[in-house]
Amino acid sequence: MGQAQPGAAYPPNWLLFLMPLKRGWLRVGALHWYYVLIHFFAAWFMYLLCRDRKAGVLGSLTGAMIFSFGGYVGNIDWPQMVNGAIWAPLIFMFHLRAVEGRNAWSSTALCGFFLGVAWLSGHHQIPIFVSLAVGISWLYFTWRQWSNLKYLLLFGLIVALVAGLQLVPAMEYGRLAKRWVGLPEPVDWKQVVPYYIHQQYGFQPLSILGIIIPGLNFNTSSFVGLGALLMAAAAWRKHTYFAVLAASGLVYSLSQFGGIEGLFYSLVPMVEKARSPSMAVVIFSLGLAPLAALGISELPSLATPLWRWLVAGAAAVILLFYAGWAVTHGLSAVPDQRPIMTALLMLTMVASRFAPRTMAVACFLELSLMAPYYWPNRYDPAPTPYLKNLALHQEVVDYLRQQPQPVRVMLDDNVAKHNLGDWMGVDVYGGYLASLTANLLDAGLHDPYVRRLMGVTHWVGKAPLDPKQTALFQGAHGLNVYPMEGGLPRVWTVHQTFKATTAADRGRLLRDSSFDLSRGAVMDRELPLENCSGDRSALIRQHSGEVLIAADMKCRGLLVLGDVAYPGWKARVDGQTQEVLTVDGIVRGVVLERGFHHVELRYSPNSVLLGGIMTLAGTLLTAGTLIMGRRRLARGRQAAVLDAPRQ
Repeated sequence: MGQAQPGAAYPPNWLLFLMPLKRGWLRVGALHWYYVLIHFFAAWFMYLLCRDRKAGVLGSLTGAMIFSFGGYVGNIDWPQMVNGAIWAPLIFMFHLRAVEGRNAWSSTALCGFFLGVAWLSGHHQIPIFVSLAVGISWLYFTWRQWSNLKYLLLFGLIVALVAGLQLVPAMEYGRLAKRWVGLPEPVDWKQVVPYYIHQQYGFQPLSILGIIIPGLNFNTSSFVGLGALLMAAAAWRKHTYFAVLAASGLVYSLSQFGGIEGLFYSLVPMVEKARSPSMAVVIFSLGLAPLAALGISELPSLATPLWRWLVAGAAAVILLFYAGWAVTHGLSAVPDQRPIMTALLMLTMVASRFAPRTMAVACFLELSLMAPYYWPNRYDPAPTPYLKNLALHQEVVDYLRQQPQPVRVMLDDNVAKHNLGDWMGVDVYGGYLASLTANLLDAGLHDPYVRRLMGVTHWVGKAPLDPKQTALFQGAHGLNVYPMEGGLPRVWTVHQTFKATTAADRGRLLRDSSFDLSRGAVMDRELPLENCSGDRSALIRQHSGEVLIAADMKCRGLLVLGDVAYPGWKARVDGQTQEVLTVDGIVRGVVLERGFHHVELRYSPNSVLLGGIMTLAGTLLTAGTLIMGRRRLARGRQAAVLDAPRQ
């Protein structure tokens, strides 16, 4: 939950998680429908925004299509990132209703609620950009009319509450973890993501041409097509709000080339955490789509000779470029040919004199050059490099499952470039991820003593990690299994502790070859333990959030579990609550008295409980505001009827 990226707090994901599995994995069909529904809801929400702004049906359908199939939403395939963007149309629809005085309290509540849901989606970048955009808009309308201040305060309260289920655990994790942002070393919560990284992941000026030329983009895509751009051009004078919104999103995404992103980076807290300003093109799409929907009926005003010659000239330049390239380099060397279709569609628009229906069809065909063209299929190996690998090493996994448990392996990630442990249900030490708890990183992820504490039992790779290793199992697809010597059992007991006040002191002591990790522990305080031998301990059951251990102690000692220490783990010894201690700066431990004990460790973090209470409270506050709003509306209508002159 705290790492956020899995989107475990996002209610629509729960439907996906409830789908029946196949070989322990999500079914491909379920994933396909999930992906389709994301884009369906993006289109539906944008359609509602366009209709609310008085756009016609044809224009609203076109605007919905532009938002869902073009720009950011149409070209980002990470669900946790797209999920945060699809709520933006509803956020702005209810925001505009609120500042216009249309059922203001209810509209404000729904505006905050949907932004809170966007924060639950799992990735922080898009919610940061959407929050920044709608926050500035709220401040602008509050500055123009101070009576909007009460709505702004309600909006902020509901956002903070509804987002709690994701934000509170994520903030806890963020303070205890380090994140890779593009630098050689990861950064912690207090370190600002350098502006240098923002520059690397910003939009490039040449990408502006990618708004109408497919494939011409850097870091992300802004393509919506010439049809959408012409529709927006026809309406921007009458609907400057959306024009400013679109332009602001585009300029912000340009990072150092636009200027304003650096200002917000410097002045607004947390904005620096969104290290990819290019993703702010979602605000560009958010403003352009309703502008195009409103402009489709204004297109005849663009059917002047000047505009027609400009579009036809641009099409001619594209066609001549490709013709020249084919002549000089040969047909087989012609690069991405989608701009040729763009040029032909430009000529179709000119020939129709920008007729609305023709433009809508042309817009659909333009968008098909990006979204359906880009979506991968299972038979194309280029965009799906990991798909076949998921089942490729099943034989190795079967062998590991047959070994005496618990098993924990290190994996040569140069061979298996996916999180094999997560896919196959094998305990793997390592993997691909964006962040890691600081206690493990600071200790030294690949330090031999850390691997011993974590109880690594096997190395899986093409070649041995140590020349002395002999393969226990040889797989048919490049992965072999080798034993890892020296690892501690998953659970063990110690009867002596050593105090270390700093991480450096602790590290020096633990790395000392004379220090026996199996007999002593380094703590931030000394424990009153008794010295004896002959203890027995065994791991009975282990899941991601639950561990059951049996221990027979000959005297008071410290039971240690070779799993990462993290807040939220609670222990019960023989049914009685017991403190969970951090041992050796990395792993978890519980003090036990003499005798036989059942030890149960459960992951029950207060951060998730608090966040869940906040989300529930925000949802109830939203519902209560809606109910009160309806009652006020009903009373207003009743009063209007009573005050009307009698016939």
